[in-house]
Amino acid sequence: MSISQLSDPARDPFLEKGLPSNVEAERSILGAILLDDAGEVRALAAHALRCGDFYLDSHRRVFSKMLMLQERGAPIDLITLTDELRKAAEFEQVGGAVYIGSLMDGTPRMDEATLTYHARIIRGKALQRRMITIANHLLTLNFDEDEDAREEHEKLALEYQEALREFAFGEVARTKRLLDSDDLDELPPTEWLIPGHAARGSLTILYGPSGSMKSFYALHQMLCASQRFCVVYVVAEGQSGWKKRVQAWRNHFRIKPGRIFYWLDAVNMLDRLAVSAFIAAIKHVRPDVVVFDTLSRCMPGGDENSSKDMTAFADSCRRIQVELSAATWVIHHPAKHSSLERGHSSLRCGADVMIEIANDNDLLTVSCEKAKDEKPFDSYYLSPIKVEVGNNEDSLVLLPAAKVDRQHAPIKGHALKILEALNLPVFEEIGARANQIVKAAGVPDSSLYRVLGHLKGESLISQSSKGEPYFITERGRDLLSTLTNSHSAETSVNSSGSEVFRWEPSPTLTDSHSENESSPLTDPLSLVSLSHPFRGESSESEREQAGAGGGKNGGRRKQWRA
Repeated sequence: MSISQLSDPARDPFLEKGLPSNVEAERSILGAILLDDAGEVRALAAHALRCGDFYLDSHRRVFSKMLMLQERGAPIDLITLTDELRKAAEFEQVGGAVYIGSLMDGTPRMDEATLTYHARIIRGKALQRRMITIANHLLTLNFDEDEDAREEHEKLALEYQEALREFAFGEVARTKRLLDSDDLDELPPTEWLIPGHAARGSLTILYGPSGSMKSFYALHQMLCASQRFCVVYVVAEGQSGWKKRVQAWRNHFRIKPGRIFYWLDAVNMLDRLAVSAFIAAIKHVRPDVVVFDTLSRCMPGGDENSSKDMTAFADSCRRIQVELSAATWVIHHPAKHSSLERGHSSLRCGADVMIEIANDNDLLTVSCEKAKDEKPFDSYYLSPIKVEVGNNEDSLVLLPAAKVDRQHAPIKGHALKILEALNLPVFEEIGARANQIVKAAGVPDSSLYRVLGHLKGESLISQSSKGEPYFITERGRDLLSTLTNSHSAETSVNSSGSEVFRWEPSPTLTDSHSENESSPLTDPLSLVSLSHPFRGESSESEREQAGAGGGKNGGRRKQWRA
């Protein structure tokens, strides 16, 4: 018997009698719907129950037709219900006019509390029948040594686990109650795992375009968090390079990752059984944070623009948050022609924190686009460096970069590109004519002379006379120097740079759970404060202190304080 056939446990050939049920409660619900003039009871019943929850086949058929009438906005009474049953040739099967009429005999009108109580009884009995039926089939399969039965056995085991979880949640739901203001005061405060970025039981969405290094950023955050908490990272894409990324982080900071585990495959978050299996597989490590990288890989066949699919994805995240008491992080992409995240808006609505990451010439900007119950954290900046991992291979590690506010810079856009082009050594002595500037700066002809006039007016460039070459002035060089110094941290190199940190074994490489102390210049928990990851600028004294550090790379590293 297939799993789909288990939806009708009342007809289970293995169990001819004795299955849990409460027929009177079922009749009461159906009768109350027929007596409901305002439509409130039918709406509550439709939300609380499914057709398969009813034990009797006749009750399932009647309830199904009631739901169809409600969806069409039609009234539900003896006439409309009888007509629907006749159209489906089910009128006589459910007992005819006598039985339909008897549903209202002796049935009182129900308020919300009474209906909820009856619905819980029906739903609880349905879950019990479901578990008993599945258990019987599992018992039968356990005596079957055929290899072909193994796959069905696994599916049934997951189905049983799903039913048990739902039954347990039903018990929890019964303990819920209304809270007054005093009760609210007794609730525990928000437990931030990564302050401003991830709280226990919350959903964080991290999004950015391809090349924004969002996975490098997420991995760094989680490797730092693993020193204090347990992390499960679902690597749904790019698994081949993951080992190098972790090794580079370890080599640079000279500290072993903490309690972080990697799931090198996608999890289908649209499949409840797949989610149940995933939860069961990781539950024993008691994760505090679960990361899904990326959303698209973890909803195969789903439509990101569909409210149904995106809500189902968010619901699966919520299951993980509740059942594991963990925070969830989801790595996502932006829309094609927008700075917002891709897909239906229900994802943003359901998120507690939205983080955007952008990459501008190896200057990464991390900003908080939404914080449901807290003040959004201030934007901060990162730069990548290359770190050798052995065998002539290297990977990247992110380090803090001093703040560059290009939005409020004296010049930006085409003007900045032209100024940078004129500062090239090739133009230092002879200057550059208009056509050379177009090629070197990559700016359009249409706006060239307007921008050049602006730069001349600001005394950032000079021209002896019309038609002569343009030169950058000392004022222009000073401005570029200011921007360049703030753009790059002392530890950063751009992606085209050839400088690579070379790592050698050091006594400061320690287990994160050992008693040994690591150097403050190599410990990521001093380099990156978890109270505000990455943020901070070094003072001149700190730069001097970092530059005086011993060792081969002592002059390149520095301590950043939040």
